[in-house]
Amino acid sequence: MALLLFDCENYLILTIILKIIILNIISIINKLSMVNNMTAPVAENTVETAKHTVKTDVIESQQLLGPAGKVSIQHNGELYQLRQTRTGKLILTK
Repeated sequence: MALLLFDCENYLILTIILKIIILNIISIINKLSMVNNMTAPVAENTVETAKHTVKTDVIESQQLLGPAGKVSIQHNGELYQLRQTRTGKLILTK
């Protein structure tokens, strides 16, 4: 089921949820890279959330999505899929 949100409040909530998911994915990828001794340089960026600023790494979407253009994400016991459309946009579905 695709998430179709149109009002500003839901857009902000979805944006915060996506940032949290991406931060968790980055953390997992960094841990896997350290285990495999495959460290690649990543740029540092600042992501602003509703409450505070979080310093985080930047990851290219292709590195996250892989050659298939999609990745499954388990979050709080739920499975989500992040995929890239033909036009290059990202869609998160549950």
